[in-house]
Amino acid sequence: MPQSCVKCGAPLDEEQRFCSACGCDRFNGPVEPGVSAGPSGEPTAPTYASPAPARPGKDEPISTLGYFGIFLLLSLPVVNLILLIVWACGGCAKDAKTRLARGALIYGLLCLILLLIGVILGILFWPMFQKWWMMVGAAFTFY
Repeated sequence: MPQSCVKCGAPLDEEQRFCSACGCDRFNGPVEPGVSAGPSGEPTAPTYASPAPARPGKDEPISTLGYFGIFLLLSLPVVNLILLIVWACGGCAKDAKTRLARGALIYGLLCLILLLIGVILGILFWPMFQKWWMMVGAAFTFY
């Protein structure tokens, strides 16, 4: 027995579940994109992923006085390294402080690398510099 689509009336074969003309489901009726059919065949409302939960206090900016306190604490010799590591690992209440600590640690690491390169180059080229200074120094000697 040939069947027809419930939405557009186009003929359907026995093994055909969806209408080739309009895409209507033969068993559950018209289904809109993003809408699923429930157990009774009635379309249910689309489900969406819930938004990320708000993080109160994490996205707030740091005040000017807060930055002053941060830089005052970072001026202490050993305390600054400990605080930067704790803050960079997320042990603070604000994202801005975490980003500041990570940036300060990266900047400090780059400065340390440049200092080590300078020391290594100084050790390697010190004898050459001494010879050059002896030649130049003799030319500027006044008697």
